[in-house]
Amino acid sequence: SFRSLREVVTEASQKGEEVLFIEQRHLVTLGMIENIPLVPEYEVVDLMEMAMSNNSYYLNAFHQDIREHRFGVIIVAPQFLELKGTDQPFFEESNTWIQHVSEYILCYYEPSLRLHPERIYAYVPKEQEESCTFSK
Repeated sequence: SFRSLREVVTEASQKGEEVLFIEQRHLVTLGMIENIPLVPEYEVVDLMEMAMSNNSYYLNAFHQDIREHRFGVIIVAPQFLELKGTDQPFFEESNTWIQHVSEYILCYYEPSLRLHPERIYAYVPKEQEESCTFSK
């Protein structure tokens, strides 16, 4: 429920942690979740645009922020690692997202809350470091 999402986000914020809304920013702007500062640079459209243009300066900053657990919580749709075949619609966009965004989120964060059918996940930093292989 949105109440659970609000609790996860509010708890992180009260601990002084940043909350990254890659998606679902309207929940903050419409007041459904209050008193959470938005991180402007990593919104879903911007991330996709920078990934598609392979903007290494931007992507390196994002990857570093993810590696360093800058965010106490990341709100985004469920992330997957399975690349799409060339016969699937929007395979290039999907695979680019996986390579530049999903691989990093799933390496350094894990889901703590899953809202279905809304397709909203709250990812939190993994406590244990693991060795990740990135496809790019």
